[in-house]
Amino acid sequence: TPLYSSAASDVYKRQVKGFQFDELLERHHDFILGKKDGKFGIYNIETNLVQVPFEFDKIVFSRDKIKGIKSNETFLISIIKKVTKIEKL
Repeated sequence: TPLYSSAASDVYKRQVKGFQFDELLERHHDFILGKKDGKFGIYNIETNLVQVPFEFDKIVFSRDKIKGIKSNETFLISIIKKVTKIEKL
């Protein structure tokens, strides 16, 4: 279920300079968790770049971790500054 209204979604779409989401789900600081072509990924609105590729079946933000699920495998996603590290758990 999207956490933002369609009006808010339109605002965020303008901020990402043409990158189109099917659905906006959460915003965490400079990151937007979104869905595109049925897959989840993370977009960095500060750099206007995809931070985590839109290839995950699910992405979950917890207090200190980001986990991604792809093909029934779980990955730990670490974002430190502008560098992303994705490790299979």
